[in-house]
Amino acid sequence: MQNRGNFYYNESKRKYVSRYLNPSVFIKDYSHYSMHIFGFIAFFFTFTLGILAFFKDINTKHEDFTHYIPYGILIFVLNLFYLKVIRLSREDYEEKLKKEKAYAQTLLTSQKRFLRYAVHETNTPLSIIMANIELYEMENGKHPTLNNIEAAAKNIYGIYDDLSY
Repeated sequence: MQNRGNFYYNESKRKYVSRYLNPSVFIKDYSHYSMHIFGFIAFFFTFTLGILAFFKDINTKHEDFTHYIPYGILIFVLNLFYLKVIRLSREDYEEKLKKEKAYAQTLLTSQKRFLRYAVHETNTPLSIIMANIELYEMENGKHPTLNNIEAAAKNIYGIYDDLSY
């Protein structure tokens, strides 16, 4: 699935579709951010209870909100704990990602080095074959079998040129 901003490529429809029209994408995004939404609501709830408890002496006509404050504090502390766990988990994943990226870079470098050496080692025998074909043709003239060998060697040279870049 290829992503392009707010669109993704739908294989069955063979076209790009808006993310916002697809309910499964919304549900995935919602479940990803639901704990952050919960944290915001918990903070807002705790903050509101604190404000109401602070101003309860000013307006005595309102209901006593002080017995809700421990619940708000509990939710707020749980939210802080959750955010700490998320941060530690993120740092763990970032560290693993850095290690995997370094490993992938080493593999890529090794692969490039292998291809460079393989292409170089292929060039030497091809050069010897082509030189011997030309030497034989200069001494004895054209031969149909050598023409086939020369065509195949030139084909391998084409592959060599493609790999060397």
